[in-house]
Amino acid sequence: MSRADLARHTGLSEKHIGQLINGEAPISAETAVRLERATDIPARLWTNMEQVYRSHFGPFGRIRETGFLKPDYSPPSRYVSG
Repeated sequence: MSRADLARHTGLSEKHIGQLINGEAPISAETAVRLERATDIPARLWTNMEQVYRSHFGPFGRIRETGFLKPDYSPPSRYVSG
């Protein structure tokens, strides 16, 4: 799913989607619900990933410790263009 598609499905701006992807904006509870509706990934998973990200990288995306691995996740096939 492109940034434009995700923005359209969530009602967020493409700029805000970019900030979320880059770790420049936190995923709020409201944003997590919007992401859940657009991706079928539960809001609690989005908020948990946000919490883990911030605990490792800090509130401004700066690395505080090494060894952080991103979760291995594949979106539902209906969202993968191919």
